[in-house]
Amino acid sequence: EGETVSIKSTCFISAIDHVLVYRVTASAPHAFRVSMDSQLKYSISQEQDILLLSGQAYDEGVKPDSYDRDDTIRYTIAALPVTDGKLQWQEDSVCVENATY
Repeated sequence: EGETVSIKSTCFISAIDHVLVYRVTASAPHAFRVSMDSQLKYSISQEQDILLLSGQAYDEGVKPDSYDRDDTIRYTIAALPVTDGKLQWQEDSVCVENATY
């Protein structure tokens, strides 16, 4: 019979450091996929062992609505997997295999 795996997640945010940490632990080796997306214009890239989502937004109340305006807000979200498992990088995500954290 298959072993039951308990998954626990913990999250905290440091506004001062501009960081959100999301930790996932498992009672036995487990696999999962880390991916990101946005409702705004964005692109996904990888730099070293970091998955990056970079994008931009604009105030829809200001005309003309355009990403070409000078007042768009540019942002980047970085995901840095720290694990005891194996990382398998894909074009827009990373799979974590055989991991307990």
